Amino acid sequence: MQKSLYSIEKLITLSLGIVVCATVGATSENRLVDFQILHQVSEREKSYRAINTQEEWLKYLKSTSFGSNIDPEIDFTKSTLLVASLGPSTGHAVIFSDIRETKDIVYAHLLDTSPAPHCAFPQIVTYPSAAAVIPHTNKTIIFQIKHAYVECDVAPIQINASPP
Repeated sequence: MQKSLYSIEKLITLSLGIVVCATVGATSENRLVDFQILHQVSEREKSYRAINTQEEWLKYLKSTSFGSNIDPEIDFTKSTLLVASLGPSTGHAVIFSDIRETKDIVYAHLLDTSPAPHCAFPQIVTYPSAAAVIPHTNKTIIFQIKHAYVECDVAPIQINASPP
């Protein structure tokens, strides 16, 4: 029980650290961008891309190894789709933590999580990917990835999980 509480404290500390880091430096020159997370996109190859047109989106869907369950009807006159794929891995997950923009650049911050080095976990190859929709932009997109370890005895967070 003591170890479990310690792990939860570490997870909460990590979460608070991410929130603090995300809010530091938010000025008129570096502002947060609203975004919507999309799920169930997967690609076998490591890639980071911004998709700005319906044609690019359909081409991407045809080129991916696994395809997508995302509705292909995104209004690209109002939106840009950001897709990040880590490529093959064991135990990793990826999610957009925040997105910021300056006058010329959009910074898409991602969090790549994996089990702590001392944890035992199934050696199953997965293809962690994330997708997010932001307001349409033609600015340069820079993907920045931070890594975090998840302790062994902390249950994974399930996003969009069905009720029991």
